[in-house]
Amino acid sequence: MVVEVAVNHEGHDTLISDCQAYFAANTSTTIWIGVKVWLAGRKYWVGWAERSPTGVGAVIHTQMQWPPNHTTYSVPTNIVYQIPMATVFGAGVPIPAGVAATLDIDTDLIREVILAARV
Repeated sequence: MVVEVAVNHEGHDTLISDCQAYFAANTSTTIWIGVKVWLAGRKYWVGWAERSPTGVGAVIHTQMQWPPNHTTYSVPTNIVYQIPMATVFGAGVPIPAGVAATLDIDTDLIREVILAARV
């Protein structure tokens, strides 16, 4: 699993390029979680990716729009990504007993952290 947080200086194209690189043929990355924060514009983006069915590259999932229509962090989004644990652990890897069925990424919790850091 890769978690990438970019604040201000890394643009959309770089974030997507980085994501794709994590899913190269010589990596074992199963999921990527990306967070992009634009402090000056008070906006942010959160998404996640899984390995492409071809085995190389990523399929990015998001309910948030890219710039210039990205989401303000002043308003709650009510978006929670639920990533199946079979995707998190990877094909053929047994999921340990007691593990939740999904890895939940709550974009409003991320928004709250951004707001708290800005105080």
